[in-house]
Amino acid sequence: MLLYIGSILLLFGMIALGIAVYFKNIKPRERNKQSAEVKTPPEKQVETAQKVCAKAAAPDFAISKDSDYRHPDMLFARKALIKLYRFYLYEATRHSAMTRKVILEGSGAAFCDALFEKMCTDNNIPATNFIELTSNGFSAEKKNAILSMRLDDSNFVADMPKGFYFNYTKKQPTHSLVSILEHIRDSFAHGRIATAQNSKYYIFEDKSDKKESKQLTARFVLSEAVLLSWIDIIESVRE
Repeated sequence: MLLYIGSILLLFGMIALGIAVYFKNIKPRERNKQSAEVKTPPEKQVETAQKVCAKAAAPDFAISKDSDYRHPDMLFARKALIKLYRFYLYEATRHSAMTRKVILEGSGAAFCDALFEKMCTDNNIPATNFIELTSNGFSAEKKNAILSMRLDDSNFVADMPKGFYFNYTKKQPTHSLVSILEHIRDSFAHGRIATAQNSKYYIFEDKSDKKESKQLTARFVLSEAVLLSWIDIIESVRE
């Protein structure tokens, strides 16, 4: 009987010892944690708070929302539409269809640079209004450029000639001018053209044919006058 009582007392003693050791160890850890928090400089705390607030306030960057597309017949006068279709669909781009006339095929980079510069300067458009992207993705600089030009979904405004476009091919590099013309061609071909309310500008968009891709590959804001002017300038150099 005494042995049984002694065993019980020994068990309670071990439990009490364990509890004492636990509180002895946990208290210093809490004190160290509090000490570390106190040692954090106030300016560091402010900097951290600013970063959190800036991240929360930053707009969501997206370029995937389709505009309210309308058939080109409803947007352009018939005479202008015929000229736009003929040129942008069949003459200006580098595509595989044998019936298309390829006027820029084989033209050197210097030629295309000078031609695009003339297309911009003759219409009082800064060439920097057109932002070129690659398959490597967005750099912070390119993303900021799209945001500042108000070409992203949240802040999009059709207020001037401008645009962004992905420039990539599977086989060989494409000049910026050729890439722009091909994206405009796709807009006409797939009916991805819209008109901006209370604006003289039209919206041209392109999107990958991959079902899993939701991101636009191009978005341009251009007027009918600029589109027709570009035709005249390009056709003048091939004569």
